[in-house]
Amino acid sequence: MFGYISIDKPEMKVRDFETFRAYYCGLCRQIRRDYGQLPRLVLSYDCTFLYILGAALEDSIPEYAKKRCPVSPIRKRGFARDHGAEYAAAVNVLLAADNLRDKVKDDKNLGAGAMLLAYRGVYRKAGRKYPRAAASIGEALERLSQMEREKESNLDKVADAFAGMLRDIFAGLGKHKDEEKVLGHLGYNLGRWIYLADAYHDRQRDARKGAYNPFLCRYGKDAAEQSGGEMKETAAFSLNSSLHAACAAYDLLEIKKHKEILDNILYSGLYKKTEQILKESGKET
Repeated sequence: MFGYISIDKPEMKVRDFETFRAYYCGLCRQIRRDYGQLPRLVLSYDCTFLYILGAALEDSIPEYAKKRCPVSPIRKRGFARDHGAEYAAAVNVLLAADNLRDKVKDDKNLGAGAMLLAYRGVYRKAGRKYPRAAASIGEALERLSQMEREKESNLDKVADAFAGMLRDIFAGLGKHKDEEKVLGHLGYNLGRWIYLADAYHDRQRDARKGAYNPFLCRYGKDAAEQSGGEMKETAAFSLNSSLHAACAAYDLLEIKKHKEILDNILYSGLYKKTEQILKESGKET
């Protein structure tokens, strides 16, 4: 469930895009610093958002530098190091392991299985460093696995498990109870949006493979091929209401820097992603 939190690049200033990319590259370097080279392969934009949000809640001045990397060995790239880098790196490692497990379970992906085996050590290291996040991810996975075995068709119930995990992860950025509560509400609704967006986006693939999908359990496999209907209406309402709630929570936060970047993601990038997913109805996904 990676890659859904994204920027709207055409609507972003060049300066802000360069800053966003510097945090993305900075997170990559933090992962290498804390967990080695291998986990850099599963770097996500989702955790880059978490990193920038955590930094934006602080008055800290980011450290910028330009260095070469394996992806860009000739041209130097900008890197940002700021508050929250270690936390975002650990969460990226923990969530990446979850993503690899899904690929192994759903697609029988041998490459993902091999990577997951090599991942055990860094996963444990991240879990020891941030046990609350690791425990929340473990609990969410267990709940989701149980509902998958039971073929749960209640969309809200299934999405709640993943949303609760993101609530705890985002709350970990807070400095006091009130801020933790608001961040938790933001994380919960983003998590709900991510889970439902992923499920709706994968509905046709899951129908072909016979994989679990709460939309299919509720509306049947035939509905996956329809260009409209009740399934799409439910998805549109659920995705947009989750985004509205997430933005309402975000508006309560005291953002001290990088507000233009976060606004672009929440008010433009995620809504455009929602439109894209809904327009794919009836097409191969």
